[in-house]
Amino acid sequence: MAQVMNGLVDGVLQAFQERLAAVEMDYADLRVELAAIRRDLDALRGGGSAPQVGTSGLESRVARIERQLDAKDIKPGIRLVGKFGG
Repeated sequence: MAQVMNGLVDGVLQAFQERLAAVEMDYADLRVELAAIRRDLDALRGGGSAPQVGTSGLESRVARIERQLDAKDIKPGIRLVGKFGG
């Protein structure tokens, strides 16, 4: 009985870690996008550097892909089912 409960708790904790990693990736993506928006607004106001629309978008996408690959490397083989994933 205790082993079954330990297995269930481990499964829930692993699912929680997966979801938390996804939230952290989304948060990091939002921070990157917000920094690009602030840079562009500053440039439009006449201060600082010129907006780098093309490269900032690519940098954001590359950073997001790298984080996703890192998350997959940390937890190989975990697959969420039920209400935790598809």
